Amino acid sequence: MEDVKKVKKERKPQPPFTTSTLQQEAGRKLGFSSSMTMSIAQQLYEGINVGKDGSVGLISYMRTDSTRISSEIVAEAIEYITENYGKNYASKGNEYNLKKKNSQDAHEGVRPSSIFRSPEKIKSYLTANQYKLYKLIWERTVASQMKAESYESTQIVLNSNNCIYKLNGRYTLFDGFSKIYTSSDIKDEPLPKLEVKDVINAEKIEQSQHFTKPVANFTEATLVKKLEENGIGRPSTYASIINSLTSRFYILIENKKIIPTDLGKNVNKFLVSNFETIINEKFTMEMEEKLDEIAENKKDWKKVISDFYAVFETFLKKSEGDSEDYKIKDEVLDEKCPQCGKNLVVKKTKFGRFIGCSGFPDCNYIKKEVKDTGVKCPKCGGRIIEKISKKRKVFYGCENYPECDYAIWDKPIADKKCEKCGKFLVEVKNRFKHALKCSDENCDFEIDLKKKKNEK
Repeated sequence: MEDVKKVKKERKPQPPFTTSTLQQEAGRKLGFSSSMTMSIAQQLYEGINVGKDGSVGLISYMRTDSTRISSEIVAEAIEYITENYGKNYASKGNEYNLKKKNSQDAHEGVRPSSIFRSPEKIKSYLTANQYKLYKLIWERTVASQMKAESYESTQIVLNSNNCIYKLNGRYTLFDGFSKIYTSSDIKDEPLPKLEVKDVINAEKIEQSQHFTKPVANFTEATLVKKLEENGIGRPSTYASIINSLTSRFYILIENKKIIPTDLGKNVNKFLVSNFETIINEKFTMEMEEKLDEIAENKKDWKKVISDFYAVFETFLKKSEGDSEDYKIKDEVLDEKCPQCGKNLVVKKTKFGRFIGCSGFPDCNYIKKEVKDTGVKCPKCGGRIIEKISKKRKVFYGCENYPECDYAIWDKPIADKKCEKCGKFLVEVKNRFKHALKCSDENCDFEIDLKKKKNEK
């Protein structure tokens, strides 16, 4: 080892959740969509029967901009931390003030109604998803009242045959709040305690080449973060914004990535071309500020509306003269319609792609387009085909529905069988896992593709 550079640092605990940060963290850690997070949070807020105490609201109101929590909850958290982790882990009461412009402080941050109602105590009364979300909220709240984590930010310089290698990471001195809660955005890898004199033996050396990648697609979590940063919407609207985009077929969500559709791109192109001073983040943020000022009697609502409409009317008239064709063009195929002889075309709708006659409405022929997985249904022997749910998510089900209701979320693999029971395998692919596993839930056969890739 040629050099080791160490800098002592502290990382303070994060504040209790707001609506936005709850949706972001539940998306990253639990894989929940924004609407799913809010739906489960609503259930926890309204009340769950937890045995002898009856139906209890387990969390505070989940639509909030605030990170402030009551002094009673702070006291409970400090008492719980002292009893369960030791006095050296408990803070003297961390306060988190509202700093963001346009934020509202009417409600507390999202926190448990009682710190002493730990997730494990009530796990048996909750569904799996309720437990996961409650645990996330509880741990974040408790961690917010713990002491900071202290660590050494370390850069290691290695020399192997005059080739220099650099490695950045961290060595924890005191785990503090990270004993119970680790944010999903921590990037530094943990390192062992190392000194300049230490010798590290390389098990293997891999050569890799990296290329500049395009900007990544939004996920629901990163989109919510961007909306919040730009002052667009309120805590109650983040999930509904995404639902509106998906229900109107402006976007698709595939593998948790938000992908704009042709319709979405064309609508965006039309709006940006004709309403440039209105369709932008600054306008939306400023309008939110004006609406707040109207609510506080600082502005006259009639003047605000009048000033807006004067600008809007000009752009509206301009858009009426827009001669560009924004319609979605059908993809013309070489195949002829068996009914009238005209070319078939690929049409795209919010219900998916289909092939139909270009002579519609005179000819209403539709060709059923099926994506066959090559796997037979274990219930009836029919083909398992790719399908689209009402929420625009891909799943796989039997072609004989509704007579046969077999359906799964993971992609069936046609050319591989389970080594234990002989049934077909499915591919599980997400940010936490990439594996092939048996389609039978009672069979534990699994191949870790991430591990195999790293071994190569």
